[in-house]
Amino acid sequence: PTLPANAAPAFGLSQVVFGEASFVIITNWGNDAGALGGFWLSQGDTFRALPDVSLNPGEQALIGLAAEAPPELTGMAAIVDLGRSIGTVAPDNGEVALHNSTDFNEAASLVAYVEWGETTHQRSELAVAAGLWDGIPIAVFDDAPSISSGVYPATSSLDWSVDIGG
Repeated sequence: PTLPANAAPAFGLSQVVFGEASFVIITNWGNDAGALGGFWLSQGDTFRALPDVSLNPGEQALIGLAAEAPPELTGMAAIVDLGRSIGTVAPDNGEVALHNSTDFNEAASLVAYVEWGETTHQRSELAVAAGLWDGIPIAVFDDAPSISSGVYPATSSLDWSVDIGG
């Protein structure tokens, strides 16, 4: 990915993979190295701390969210297994947020956000207030394996694409 002119680490969500082998990819879009320690991943009202994994500029971490071990994808700087700790990541409806503090109900704690499906999501209004989302869920078809973004910051449903194939 092309890195923006950020003078610090800048973490963002790059991919959300649905289903039994679900995972999230977090990218350091900044120009400095940084660590994920102190960051939290959430879905709805379920929050899990990320380990202190360092990412250099442009590097990515795969965060496994399934009962089975996460896949060993080439090019990942780190692979972390959180298990089913934030619940099932289903293609029909959901949200994932990245927070930089435990003030989960404060817009300032949100770093990145994405939502998909039809219903109201618990962090959507907060993400809109933080300027991190446009309030429009991504329309995902039933067989889509994932959604991806190559944009930083991804603040709109238009910044994301629905992936085809598996």
